[in-house]
Amino acid sequence: MKSMKMKLIIMLCCLSILSGCGIASKETFQYLHRYIQAIEQNISTAVNSTLYFMLLPDESQIIVTYDVSDNKLEYPHQLTTNEYWASYSREIEKHQQLWLNITSILPEDTVHNIHRLTLYSDGYANELAAVEPLSWNNEKWKLYVDVSDLNDPIQWVDTLVHEHGHILTLGQHQMDGDNYSTYFCDTFVTDYGCSEEDAYIYQFYKQFWEEEMIEEWEARGLAEDDDGVGWFYMDYEDQFVSEYAATSIYEDIAEAWSYYVLYTFPEGDEIWEKKVQFFESYPELRELKSIILENVTREYEDIQFPI
Repeated sequence: MKSMKMKLIIMLCCLSILSGCGIASKETFQYLHRYIQAIEQNISTAVNSTLYFMLLPDESQIIVTYDVSDNKLEYPHQLTTNEYWASYSREIEKHQQLWLNITSILPEDTVHNIHRLTLYSDGYANELAAVEPLSWNNEKWKLYVDVSDLNDPIQWVDTLVHEHGHILTLGQHQMDGDNYSTYFCDTFVTDYGCSEEDAYIYQFYKQFWEEEMIEEWEARGLAEDDDGVGWFYMDYEDQFVSEYAATSIYEDIAEAWSYYVLYTFPEGDEIWEKKVQFFESYPELRELKSIILENVTREYEDIQFPI
């Protein structure tokens, strides 16, 4: 899941760069983080943990849910009783168009893993999207999309690639869904199972989170302290692409993935840059990046990617 707060940072960052301000992307992220603190009371953020599942929309926020079969939306259910959204819940053509947009951007293999789509709203400028596994082996996934926050194409594409990063790093071939035991897991136990030896998130963990960082994160009790995440980021801002990345290792790798795919590749030696560079060592991920960039460029011809 990704918060609107981080989306605003990305959007303003893009605008700053496109307007020729000359500030490097990471520096702009840091500057805007401090600026956005001033308006933070109007923006809701989520805190995810390496020790509990990612936050998901409340049942009362759901507008409609579709099962997905053969990459097509079928069997709408969970239709809202909320009067404001009742009409939209029946606008199947709009939902089909949104699904077509999703399938036009994401790699085909990822689309095959999405077996349910839920459209919801928690109001403007809160959470944008989320994913959760539907099967014990993390093969099948559910995608949540907040239809109140689809107006900005850069925000939307970045969100979708971020959520794709979760499926990519926590999916079927990355986790042993039968094993959640720290005693029997020789790698890294997640909420989605014991990571495989060659799993992206385990290699990411070994390089950037193992021991000192994870201990510091847990010692601060950041699973229940969203304000603490901001301070944690401020203390280690050279290690994270964004404040939201400091929320958990799940969000850290997903934020680094969306940056890798959509933004100018960093060439420096800071840890946040190394996290983005991490994906470049995998030929299959370089290919995925190329596929997604080609897809979004075709879908949004008026936006220059990478940003």
